[in-house]
Amino acid sequence: LFISLWGGPRNRIHGILGWCGISFFLGDLLIGLGQSPLMWMIGVFMGSLFIPVVISSEQSIWGAKVDPSVQGRVFAVKDMLRTASTPVGYLVGGLLADRFFEPLVASGRVPFLNQLTGGGLGSGMSLMFICTGLIGASICFGGYLLPHLRNIERELPDHDHPVAV
Repeated sequence: LFISLWGGPRNRIHGILGWCGISFFLGDLLIGLGQSPLMWMIGVFMGSLFIPVVISSEQSIWGAKVDPSVQGRVFAVKDMLRTASTPVGYLVGGLLADRFFEPLVASGRVPFLNQLTGGGLGSGMSLMFICTGLIGASICFGGYLLPHLRNIERELPDHDHPVAV
C-alpha cells in the first residue's frame, strides 16, 4: 500500500542500491548483534520493511528497459536464475554456519567474537548474519561507485525510445 501511494523513489536505482543497503545494514546486522528474541524480531522487521521499495524499483527498471514483446521470456529467465540460487544459498549458508562460523566462535581464538555474538549456541549463526549484513550493505552502497550502474536509468534507453545506430 505504501509503495502504491508513494510511487517509490524518483531515481529507481536508489530504491535498489540505497534501500537494499539499508535493509542489509538494519536487518541482518541487528539479527546478528541481537541476543534476544525481541532484537531478532526488530531485525527481521527492519530488514523486511524496505524490501517492497527494492523489489518495486527493480521491477520498474526492468519494465522500462525491456521491450514488452520479450518481457515474458526475460522476466522468466531472471526469476528462474534468482529462484535457482535459493537452494544453493541455503546449502552454502548451512555449511558455513556449521563448519566455519560456529567452530570459529566456539574455539575462542578470536576473543572479541564471543563478546559480539554472545559466545553461546548459535553464536556462529549470529556471526554469519553480521557478515552478511556488512558485506551486503557494502556491495549495495559500493554499487554507487560504478558509474554505469549508478546511471543505468539515464544511460540505458527505455524500450519505447529508438536506439541510435
